Amino acid sequence: MQSLSGYIEDTQKLLMSKLDSKCQTLEQSCDLGDLLHFFAFDVLGEIAFSRKFGFLESGYDIEGAIKTIDDVQWYDGIIGQIPEWDLFFRRNPLAKFWPGMDPSKSLITRMALEELEKRKKYGSTVIDRKDLLSQLMAANEKAPDTFKEGDVFAIAHGAM
Repeated sequence: MQSLSGYIEDTQKLLMSKLDSKCQTLEQSCDLGDLLHFFAFDVLGEIAFSRKFGFLESGYDIEGAIKTIDDVQWYDGIIGQIPEWDLFFRRNPLAKFWPGMDPSKSLITRMALEELEKRKKYGSTVIDRKDLLSQLMAANEKAPDTFKEGDVFAIAHGAM
C-alpha cells in the first residue's frame, strides 16, 4: 500500500483541483458527495488495477457504473436474506435479456477484465507497481487453483 501512496496523492491533487475550480465562482454548484464518491472509486481503481476509472476527471458517473454497483449492493442486501430468490432473478438463464441485469457489461468489470487479459498476454512488465491485481496474479502463480477470473469480477464490484 505504501508504494501506491504517490498515485493516491495524484488523485487527491485532482480532487483539490476540481474543488478549486468549482469554488472559483459562486454561480457554480458543487455536489461534494458526488466528487468524494468519484474520488473514492478512482483511488480504488489505482489500488486494484493501477488506473483510475475516470470519474473524478470527467465529473460524472461514466456509463452509470457507480449506480450499477450501488444497485447490485441493494439487490444483494435484499436477496441475501432469501438466497433462493437469486435463482429466479440474477441466476435465471433469461436474466441476460433483462436490461441492467448483466453486471459483466459494466465499465468497471470491463476495465478489470481488460487489465487481466493485458497482464496475462504481456506479463508483469506491463505495470511498474504492485497493485491488487498483480498480487493476486502472483499468488495464482504459486497456487494456480486459488484464483479464478470470477475473482476479478468480485474485486471490481467490491465483493472481495
